[in-house]
Amino acid sequence: MKFTKDEIRSSMLLYAVTDRMWLKEGESLVDVAEKVLQNGATFLQIREKDLDEESFEEESEKLKALCNAYHVPFVVNDSVEIALQCGADGVHVGQSDIKGRDIRAIIGPDKILGISAGTVEQAVAAEQRCSPPAPRRTQSPWRRSCCGASAILFLSPWWPSAASTRAIS
Repeated sequence: MKFTKDEIRSSMLLYAVTDRMWLKEGESLVDVAEKVLQNGATFLQIREKDLDEESFEEESEKLKALCNAYHVPFVVNDSVEIALQCGADGVHVGQSDIKGRDIRAIIGPDKILGISAGTVEQAVAAEQRCSPPAPRRTQSPWRRSCCGASAILFLSPWWPSAASTRAIS
């Protein structure tokens, strides 16, 4: 499903990121994600740090179908390959995922590209990677007047989770 820049901008009201550690016994990720969408989430990102690739792809395909039904953008965390295989609307990558790779060239100009940034320098570099060159700059250094590509740039504090604390230990 292709979303316009305005649709993506308006979908940023409630951005939900999956976290399997919050599932109760007997709950599936898809069931909980549907409840989240029913209760107003306007954007969904699957984030799986511990699943094998096959299971991650299966979950992504299910969530993509669910998001299509709710007309909500869906992105995959960290795995460009799974994002492309399941037909996700885009991908969200961290700094380690972009080293030596042109993610925008891999996913194409019409997919959503989100890049984590922990510093101002990383944010500036991410903004340049997310969007193709624009014919002119707007008055804001954080927006570009380009057509086609959509970019998401988050600057936020880091909140530890079970997955993120394992990643740094």
